[in-house]
Amino acid sequence: MSGPSNVPVSLPISSWPVEDRRRWEQAREGGDVFEADHQRRELSSDTWRNYEAAYGRWLATLATEEPAAMMELPEARVTAARLQCYAALETGRCTEKSAGAFLANLVYALTIVAPEADTAPLKRLAHVLRRRAPSVHDKWERLLAIDEVFKLGERLLLGAIERIDRNGRVPIKALLEGRDGAILVALSSKPLRPGALCSLQLSDTTERSDGRLRVVVRGEHDKSGQQVAHVHGPDASRLLRLYCDRVRPLLPGAAVHDAWWPSARGEPLGYLGLRGVTRQRLQAAFGRAVPPHALRHCVATAVAVVMPEQMGIATVMLDHASERTTKAYYDLARGVGASRKLSEIVRRKLR
Repeated sequence: MSGPSNVPVSLPISSWPVEDRRRWEQAREGGDVFEADHQRRELSSDTWRNYEAAYGRWLATLATEEPAAMMELPEARVTAARLQCYAALETGRCTEKSAGAFLANLVYALTIVAPEADTAPLKRLAHVLRRRAPSVHDKWERLLAIDEVFKLGERLLLGAIERIDRNGRVPIKALLEGRDGAILVALSSKPLRPGALCSLQLSDTTERSDGRLRVVVRGEHDKSGQQVAHVHGPDASRLLRLYCDRVRPLLPGAAVHDAWWPSARGEPLGYLGLRGVTRQRLQAAFGRAVPPHALRHCVATAVAVVMPEQMGIATVMLDHASERTTKAYYDLARGVGASRKLSEIVRRKLR
């Protein structure tokens, strides 16, 4: 490997070598090819998706820089020299923290596809990168008022619809603004996990008698593994219906698939695409590139600040399996001393 010229972000599993794909799918289905397979079946769908994306990045780089390696068996393909070069490429095209995360996920993916490969050096490097990188998980720096996110989404969506009404045909950029606005409305109304939000299908969406939209996340896309129904509030339901009726039909590929969020290329928007557009819109509006999952933190923290005695509300809103997960935000509120004092701090931070 010399250096990526135009390396795709991640090779989709449909384009993986046959043996890699077979091993991966057998592991996911609970086959007995690998030891401790029962542990892998307990991984959430989001975790599987992260491992798959990391392995896809590895294969995409090999396919571009060393195509002959794609003909080898997975374990033969993993050499110390290739791993070293790949690690250098990853650290050169993203932050140390992101590179560390990608490399750590690749290590786990390799234990599934090529369990005999020696990944110890890569594991140590991933650990070093993640510890050495400056922390970007200061909750205060990622905190946004969730109602402001909703208002931003509303402005983007209604602005796109106004252009449609005025001009009839509008450029794809304006349509994508409308789509991204609807994404922000959906995230601030019912902050689903990003993987679940990407999976939403129009056929799983119904309108209740009171006009509120009910969306269903299928079990394979929910962290719990169970099918879960979510109901949006009246304002969000009104805006999301406008998106489905006025904006989505004009997006590329809208007629050939059922996904809520078509991409600019006509395919369903994936996890990385959703993360990217969310960060870009929030960076442009608020100066903070907040990822979609962090909006769940915003909701939980808002409840911890304003109504610390009713943290059960956040547990329901965020679909936490246990109140222990949500309790971390309650502890955050108590740690300052009193919710009133914490509210003042939040207001100052958000100015």
